Amino acid sequence: MPFENKQAKLCQRGQSFLEYALLLVFIAAIIIGALIVTGRLTGSALNIFGGTTATENQTGTLSSTENASQTETSAMISTTVPAPTPTPAPASPAAAVQDLFGLINDYYAKHSSYPNSFADLGLDSSASTQLVVGVAIDPQGSVVQFTNITGDSHQLYVQKLNGAMVQVKDGSAITCDIAANLCYLKTTAYGNQVDINSIVVTN
Repeated sequence: MPFENKQAKLCQRGQSFLEYALLLVFIAAIIIGALIVTGRLTGSALNIFGGTTATENQTGTLSSTENASQTETSAMISTTVPAPTPTPAPASPAAAVQDLFGLINDYYAKHSSYPNSFADLGLDSSASTQLVVGVAIDPQGSVVQFTNITGDSHQLYVQKLNGAMVQVKDGSAITCDIAANLCYLKTTAYGNQVDINSIVVTN
């Protein structure tokens, strides 16, 4: 009888231990499930059970999205056509004249003489009628003539030193002495002096 009592007690203890172990496993499973739901379980803990974390899935999704975004951005950059450079507005007649005088003075500073043609200035002969619309320009040493072209629709005006704006008729010319920094209308008389910076061309 004593032996049978001991055996019964051992069986009861073993059964209690098994039930206790199963209870612990059940509680652990509940805790793990709760952590998975709340997203607080780390990837390393789930990897023990052979699982994949939601964080890893989210990271993979984000990485794919970022890669796709970078690919699209790269494609946009590689296919973007540079904006064309705007064509500069034509220079005003006065600005064109000053640019020409600048070239002539630079030529004189380099060669100690004045140019006799546009070729001396490195310009094509077509510059004669292209620098100022409606005006034919003729450099002759230190003297440059600006002749109003006959037969076109453009009209040339210039201001005299007294402030009066006068028309340069077709075929008439403004003569400028660059060395003396003086310009005249028609003839080189004192009363015919004009301000070349005031020239205006109308259509």
